[in-house]
Amino acid sequence: MPAIRGPLRRTLFKARMVVHEIAALSPPTMRAMGINTVRMARQNRRDRRVEGRDATTVTAGRYLGAAELLLDDVIVGATVAFERATLEVRAGLDSLICLSWGPDSDPVPWAIDPDVDVDGVKVDVRVEESSVRIIAGAMEVSVSDEGVEIFDATSALRYREIAPLRRGSVRIHRRLLGAAERISGYGEQAGAVDLRGTTLRLFNRDPGGAWSRGQSTLYCGIPVSLSRTDDGAVLAFHENPYDATVRISPRSHDGTGHVETRFTGGMVRTWVAIGTPSEVLERYTDLTGRHPLPPRWSLGYHHSRWGFGSSEALGDVLDGFASRQIPISALHLDIDYMDGYRVFTVDEEEFGGLEDVAAAAHDQGTRL
Repeated sequence: MPAIRGPLRRTLFKARMVVHEIAALSPPTMRAMGINTVRMARQNRRDRRVEGRDATTVTAGRYLGAAELLLDDVIVGATVAFERATLEVRAGLDSLICLSWGPDSDPVPWAIDPDVDVDGVKVDVRVEESSVRIIAGAMEVSVSDEGVEIFDATSALRYREIAPLRRGSVRIHRRLLGAAERISGYGEQAGAVDLRGTTLRLFNRDPGGAWSRGQSTLYCGIPVSLSRTDDGAVLAFHENPYDATVRISPRSHDGTGHVETRFTGGMVRTWVAIGTPSEVLERYTDLTGRHPLPPRWSLGYHHSRWGFGSSEALGDVLDGFASRQIPISALHLDIDYMDGYRVFTVDEEEFGGLEDVAAAAHDQGTRL
């Protein structure tokens, strides 16, 4: 009999998991899971309907003028007025610009390192009749009816966005991509590195044990993109924690394209960094904070899988590595060790003495 492959295999695998979970979980837990699933489905439908049929699309309108943005009598950027919107352009660090579109309130600064000092770059603001130019270090920002353009020290256009749209509580960020610009990022995505021509959602969700190319959403959605051209890299970080859908157009006949990001709420605030890939990542981590230096053991070989059935099976795996003289720094357990898949519990029948297994593993240099 030929092996079952592709979507049918994934469907059968998920069905087997469902049967196993139903058999393992208690009736009260199954009832709670069913109620929560219905609640989440209803809330999800409400979240996706926030625009509403009667919601009016509000544009920024025409450029009206600009003024210097001062902090402790120091120029840090500019405040730009449109007919139905405001834009705050603030220079932060070297080669980092923050674009905040109002009239919405500032986001809660969970994502920003509270110890970071984003100022310190000399800023020159030049207000003109139909536009304003903000020169900050090696970057120049131009704001007009056409939107926002960011240039590098060679006067090359590196980033461009059109004024966002407001539709009810929804905020729609619109960015234009150059002819040769490749874009990636947004956390875990089941697809190619270059995301041109894809639609994805920034909403963390367990896909159910198996997924295929292009499936959204996966476990980790991060509102950060990295685009590249021959001129270098551009990192764009949307400081907005709301549920969002990102639509990245395929290349047009001339290679250009656009990115439309629809947030279900919150402010449209985007931090833009330009430079080499390493430089823009450094600017981003300057802003958000850096991960502590990992311990040496975390850099070794890690063995992880779903399906360990007992403490004895874990011991057999560790013995197998030891007998073959293969170093193993960590052995990861999936949800099998839990009592009915309930967090913070251990199945004492199959995984009794788990602490002894952990101690034995540690003695041979392996974390459990």
